[in-house]
Amino acid sequence: SKVSYDWSAHYFGVAGNEGVRLYAHKTWEELIRFDDVADVTDIVFGEEGREIWATSE
Repeated sequence: SKVSYDWSAHYFGVAGNEGVRLYAHKTWEELIRFDDVADVTDIVFGEEGREIWATSE
């Protein structure tokens, strides 16, 4: 699994064997889940946190 924060640290993403999940940092509220892909190996936020990029095997 990998955890990555956006540039403002308001959000963080988690990549792992169950896909990608995006959370609000202060509340830990799950904002969105992408579980149609498995074994995600990396996650990064695009410029100003407007995009999420992830890779899988």
